[in-house]
Amino acid sequence: MIHALAGLLFVPLLICVLPDDAGAAQFPFSARPIRDHVRVRADSTLYSPILGELMADAPIRVVAERWDWYKISLPSEIPAYVHSSFLKQISPTLAQVTASGVNARAYASREAPVVGTLSHEDRVEYSVQEGEWIKIKSLPKFSGYVHSQFVVPIPTAGGDLEHPQR
Repeated sequence: MIHALAGLLFVPLLICVLPDDAGAAQFPFSARPIRDHVRVRADSTLYSPILGELMADAPIRVVAERWDWYKISLPSEIPAYVHSSFLKQISPTLAQVTASGVNARAYASREAPVVGTLSHEDRVEYSVQEGEWIKIKSLPKFSGYVHSQFVVPIPTAGGDLEHPQR
């Protein structure tokens, strides 16, 4: 009798299981902030360091989701920092990476959060040197997080959203 009841308890649970992709957003997709000064953070938490801010209607690329946060490709306006020992200047505003697996950081410190990794011979635009650190423009492979409540998908040319609603 107990075994028969146990079987009945599991039947409703099996019926309610959804496929892996049910309701999931398709990544990547284009989006925009809903207002000015939307903060981009180093990780998906309010306690994570702020990398910069986005202005309303600035297009961004959403590449993944973690809880209620979107992982985005950092716009080039949000700077990153690389230790000068890993860069070789090749023009007044361009440098080449001299090693593999070089961390780009949120600010000029070895303790700063990593926002991306550079490969040997990557080229980066830079503006200033701050001590031993070079301030560079972020590359599309660098990432940060914005809370999903401050971002809306950009409709495609056909008027449809680029990803399904959740």
